[in-house]
Amino acid sequence: MTSNTVPACLWLEKDTTPFELTILRPGHDKTETSYIPVRPYQNNICKHLRSKNENNMEAQQELLTKENYGCLSFIYGKTSCDFEDNRVIVQAIRKISETIVPFIVGIVDTNAECVENKPLIYSRIAYDIDWIRENMK
Repeated sequence: MTSNTVPACLWLEKDTTPFELTILRPGHDKTETSYIPVRPYQNNICKHLRSKNENNMEAQQELLTKENYGCLSFIYGKTSCDFEDNRVIVQAIRKISETIVPFIVGIVDTNAECVENKPLIYSRIAYDIDWIRENMK
């Protein structure tokens, strides 16, 4: 681990998504990390908002019918087009016994889409726990 690396827990709850989330975005030189606040949407609302985009990809819309995907909206004017990295982490912060603990909630594949002013889709980590455990052996 480097001084920029912090251990994190994995969000295991499939039925709940934290209301306050941030996207971790590595800096250009990989030494600085940006924390960008985002808010989750219910998939049916997200699907409606994204359907208004004429450049919307059919495959991306289809993901919103699956429970292992979720939808996020940027709070302060960012878009998925602002990311250069292939994947960014969606995290929640919880205070447990006076200790602040980061939880990885999901992963956004920023190469999958660049949609201005629309919510973006992320993969929920809770649905991949079995695969993670199997591949950590």
